Amino acid sequence: MAETIHSELAQFQDQLQVEFFEKSAQASDFFNANSNGTINITDKAVLGTFPEKGFFQNRNTVARRDTDATGDRTLVGHVQDTRKGVVVDRIVSDDVQISALKKQGIDPGQYGRDVGAAVAKDQMDDMLATALSGLVGGIDKAAATKNNQAANFITSAFIQDTKALFGDRRNRLAGVFMNSSPFNVLMKELSGSPNLVTDLGAGVLRSDVLMIYLGVPIFVTDDASLVISGAPDTYRTLILVQNALKIDRDETLPLRAFEQLDKKNAVTSITSEYNLGIDQKGFSYTNATKNPLKSALATTANWTQKAASVKDVSGVELITK
Repeated sequence: MAETIHSELAQFQDQLQVEFFEKSAQASDFFNANSNGTINITDKAVLGTFPEKGFFQNRNTVARRDTDATGDRTLVGHVQDTRKGVVVDRIVSDDVQISALKKQGIDPGQYGRDVGAAVAKDQMDDMLATALSGLVGGIDKAAATKNNQAANFITSAFIQDTKALFGDRRNRLAGVFMNSSPFNVLMKELSGSPNLVTDLGAGVLRSDVLMIYLGVPIFVTDDASLVISGAPDTYRTLILVQNALKIDRDETLPLRAFEQLDKKNAVTSITSEYNLGIDQKGFSYTNATKNPLKSALATTANWTQKAASVKDVSGVELITK
């Protein structure tokens, strides 16, 4: 008995959702396991447009037990403060034609799995691009977190100088995020192999071949947020601490498929929505506009440093050719 359009759509939709949720979970788990704790993706409900988190500053509560001591250390109690993250809303929308794939010998169920996996990849790519935009906006805020060497090509010495901005807390720095162009320059300097990499998905490669020189892994991505357009272009290299930025992914609404009956060909539309909560260590997002674009997240004026010390923020930045 020939399949009906309804049964084909049911097969497509069932496999679409199963593959989407499975690939999404696998991708985020694999990324978290290999990001060295710098950027973390968690699944939970995001409440509020600007979620607040409490923390303490100036934890200086110890002094000499000496009634005559006046200059050794001044006692400062715990000062409570809050910082705000931001929620970004996203939609999934696409039109597909099952008939086009059937001509290539792919059944509706397999087509559903292919589309579900593709949507999961698109979501992962968007999450990383959103995260990097936020990190640029925060870290670029203060001169104390920046080593501007825009007139020079990157060197390992520049990276060490940038790590030194964290002073005696430089051991907190856990990963270098950089564009492929300065990555290749660095590889030539240190005679590393650019091919010994692990693909983390979302357009990110991890390289450990320079760990002996830098002490931390390198994450290579050509995301636009790390490029400063010019003649020639310059590049941002971000050196991040663990838990520099957390992405709280809200429970995604089911990925739905439905037929468009007003088209000449049999067209199936897929649609869904989800939220991303962005929480950056040491910084608050202070622009009141809801649901900001990535360009707004990368704007330094929209972030305020809440941590008293530069050693308690998300990371440091190196700018080179």
